[in-house]
Amino acid sequence: MGVAARVAQERLEDLDVKPETVGYAIRGERRASAETRLLFCTTGIVLRRLGTGDADLSGVSHVIVDEAHERGVDTDLLICLLKDLLQRNKHIKVILMSATINESIFINYFGGCPSLKIPGFTYPVQDKYLEDVIPLIKYQPTPSRFGPKLNEEQKAAMRKDYEKLGLAQEDLRALEIISQSDRIDYGLVAAMVKHIVENADSPNGAVLIFMPGVMEIRQCINELQGTDLGKVEILPLHANLSSAEQRRVFIPTAPRRKIVVATNVAETSVTIPDVVYVVDSGRVKETQYDADNGMQRLVECWTSRASGRQRRGRAGRTQPGQCYKLYTRRTENNSMPRFPVPEIMRTPLEALFLQVKAMNEETDVKAFLSRAIDPPKMDAMDAAWQTLLDLGAVESDKQTAKLTALGRHMSLLPVDLRLAKMLVLGTIFKCLDPVLTVAALLSSKPLFTAPMDRRDEARRARESFATARSDLLTDAKAYAAAAALRRGEARSFCEQNFVSPSTLRDITSLRGDFISALSGIGFIGSSAAELAKASVNASNDNLVKAVIVGGLYPRVARIALPAAQYERIHAGAIQKEHEAKEVKFFDSAGRVFLHPSSVLFSESGWRKGYLAYFSKAETSKVFLRDATEVPLYGLLLFGGAITVNHWAGGLMLGKDGVVKLRANTRIGVLCAQLRRLLDAQLAEKIESPHGAADIRDDVTGAMMALLARDGLTQ
Repeated sequence: MGVAARVAQERLEDLDVKPETVGYAIRGERRASAETRLLFCTTGIVLRRLGTGDADLSGVSHVIVDEAHERGVDTDLLICLLKDLLQRNKHIKVILMSATINESIFINYFGGCPSLKIPGFTYPVQDKYLEDVIPLIKYQPTPSRFGPKLNEEQKAAMRKDYEKLGLAQEDLRALEIISQSDRIDYGLVAAMVKHIVENADSPNGAVLIFMPGVMEIRQCINELQGTDLGKVEILPLHANLSSAEQRRVFIPTAPRRKIVVATNVAETSVTIPDVVYVVDSGRVKETQYDADNGMQRLVECWTSRASGRQRRGRAGRTQPGQCYKLYTRRTENNSMPRFPVPEIMRTPLEALFLQVKAMNEETDVKAFLSRAIDPPKMDAMDAAWQTLLDLGAVESDKQTAKLTALGRHMSLLPVDLRLAKMLVLGTIFKCLDPVLTVAALLSSKPLFTAPMDRRDEARRARESFATARSDLLTDAKAYAAAAALRRGEARSFCEQNFVSPSTLRDITSLRGDFISALSGIGFIGSSAAELAKASVNASNDNLVKAVIVGGLYPRVARIALPAAQYERIHAGAIQKEHEAKEVKFFDSAGRVFLHPSSVLFSESGWRKGYLAYFSKAETSKVFLRDATEVPLYGLLLFGGAITVNHWAGGLMLGKDGVVKLRANTRIGVLCAQLRRLLDAQLAEKIESPHGAADIRDDVTGAMMALLARDGLTQ
């Protein structure tokens, strides 16, 4: 957007008034006209065009892929598609660009394509590493109780390297403390910015600070606002801001000095012309696959040296600049990789599989991805396909199988697949409001805090919201209670109940994003009335829990009860309730345990059945987190494929029989048929302008009747 505006300005055009030869297209916004000849757009926009009937990019003469070194999943997919396109369209030209590209990989991939090196002019940038700055600012950090612990050998090696620098003892001590911490020291950032402001050669030169994420941007801004920096204007910059909010960073703020705190969106995508000083935290948030819970998580880690060069380059665009680094030369050489690890090698692939299938349902996804620059491992691809089968997104285990109607709906939502399934089912069954909150909870940090010295109080506070034998619905109830309060009351509520205000804000923001996504595919409107209409069954706990297990399956654990014991009374005998410690849980890998932080940890009134969980971690034992007891009909209607044993009786869910149930075979046949009917209606409505509103009530009504009492009669 910023690049498009700058190029348009150089061509004496104004994008805000009327797009002419230069335009841009980003998700949810497009500024272009019939005269447009140069269109700046995101990778996702090009992929959408390639996947919606224009596979040959008709009318396009050149495709320029900038910053190809970043190697995101979308970039690798686009390059793979463009390689195929070059075989079909002999007229199109593909240009890959980057200032820090590992060019040999791309030359070999495209069969020896030519490589051009164009010397670009940038002003000199002076690098100032942490060991250069600490003696100037005289900052004394506080030792952290958290973070990685170095052994004596590692500490000795670090001290030996630092002693060669010839620094004073207090400066060496500061370097050691900062180097041993894996957290950003916001006091150090503020001290560094104060030093820049007080010693700046340029009175108006802007400061650009790189932070790994939105939460870190907020904390950094809070620290800067509490520091005496004189006349400054502090602005955030990240991808979640609106276009208007992002544009503010380009507007001059004289006589106040501009300080922009940004994510890596400012590395390449955005150029702020008056930046003279860069403060680089050296940290980035990367999507990584968490093998323990099978979900995508953002993990903070060191950025690559290639990205570090991009960041320092932001300071030398219009005049000589300076780059202050919050890490040492030793850290750069020992801990930072030369180039980023391709995202396709470090993330789960089910979303990519679904995206490729949505483009062309006849595609053998494994064969297609085997032609990528860095093909994923075969076991990662097998796991991705199995996940799509478990979620009901594909018709069979054949690689050429088509998407189900549910799978096509899921492919249209730009969220994690499991959350996409929850959101689709929550909308269809009109219990959307709590499902929005659950999906946001699973995408955020924990809602409840547990200070070490007040852990029992925090546990009791959370247990006061316990409901429906579910950690997730307990947290959703607490969120709803906080969201209903005014700002001042909400702050007091958070303090009394150990609720994190920042997580509360994140959940509210994510709920809005999910509503926009559903609105974008025509499933619901974006008004409060539409949300209320899609939430009329929100109080049906069994229905909401069934939707949850639909998204989390096959992460389910069997509840194993001990032998029944009876207590004699005057009128006969009654069965005793089991103690919590007597109840055992088993998943597909063996015995597991509820985490002590779960509201279900002390639960005693269990029935035979199953619970769904979000994550699994092994410490002294294998613990389950975010557990929810699920109705058996929830598993039958929204779990894995049903296999009916007509000879011996009984039902089995999933390919490996993760769930085995003793039941009349006609129950399995009934549930399987209801699932087919629901998918048929979804298929009919895939192109409907009225979305979920057109799903008939006879099928959903029958399902809800089974779920309301878990199959029991009145």
